[in-house]
Amino acid sequence: MLNHEVGGSSSDVDNNGKQIMGNYNEEKTMVSQIAAVAMEELVRLIKCKKEPLWIHYPTAHDDKFTLHKENYQQIFPKTNHVIGTNVCKVSSKYSAIVNLSCMQLVGIFLDSVKWADMFPTIITKAQTTKVFENGSLRNRDGALQLV
Repeated sequence: MLNHEVGGSSSDVDNNGKQIMGNYNEEKTMVSQIAAVAMEELVRLIKCKKEPLWIHYPTAHDDKFTLHKENYQQIFPKTNHVIGTNVCKVSSKYSAIVNLSCMQLVGIFLDSVKWADMFPTIITKAQTTKVFENGSLRNRDGALQLV
C-alpha cells in the first residue's frame, strides 16, 4: 500500500492550460502513512544494537556500523519502501554526542538547507517540496513535510 512514488507538484494543468489541484488530503494521508512506517522502522533500527541488522567495523577513530542488507530486507520488506528514480538508500550508524538542544536539532531537520549542511557527505541537494503540517509552535510536534 505504501509502495508509491511521492513528490513533485500536487497540481496539474488541463488541456486548456487551467490549473487543476491534486487531491491534497489523499496525498497527505499517504505521506502520513509513509512517515509512520519510517518512524517505526527508525525506532527498531536504533534499538537493535547488535547483529543481525548491524555489522560492527571498529576502527582506531570510531565505531562504525553498517547495515546487513539481506537481514534488513527480511525484517523490512520492500513493500514498505518509497520508490522513485531519485531514491538513494544509505545505511550506516555512528554514535556521538550532539551538542545541541532537542529543539535546535528538530529545527535543523525541518529546514532543508540546514539539514543538507548537517549531512554534507550524504545529502547533495535538498529542498522542501511540501509542508503538510507545521506542528505545534511550542515543540513542532506533528510537523509533516516532504523534503
